[in-house]
Amino acid sequence: MGTRWIDHQGQKIFVGEFTGMPEDQYIAAIGRCKDEILAASHPKGSLLFLTYCDAQTTEKVTAKWREFRDATSEVLRGSAIIGLTGFKRVMARLVSRELYFAKDETDAMDWLIKQ
Repeated sequence: MGTRWIDHQGQKIFVGEFTGMPEDQYIAAIGRCKDEILAASHPKGSLLFLTYCDAQTTEKVTAKWREFRDATSEVLRGSAIIGLTGFKRVMARLVSRELYFAKDETDAMDWLIKQ
C-alpha cells in the first residue's frame, strides 16, 4: 500500500494504493499523491492510477480529494481507478468527472497510456 511511480510501456504512471487504510493514513497518502504529482511536472501531464478496495469514505477524505483535484487539475492528463462500487463510485464522480472506472489494473494501465 502507498504511493509510487511506475513505468508502463514507456509512460510514467503514479500509483496510489489505498486498500484498507485507516482514515489518517489515507488522508496523508492523498497529500503525498498531490505533492508527487505537482513535483513531477511532466511536459504532457501526469497519469494517475488508484486502487481503493475497502478504503474509507468520510467527510475528511472527500474534502482531501477535493483539495487534490483543485491542486492537480492542470497537470493530470488521465486518472483511472479500480475498486469503487455503488455509493463510493457516486461520491468519486461528484469529486471528479474526469475519472475512468477500470475493470482491473490491466484495463486501467492500457487506458492511461492512450491518454
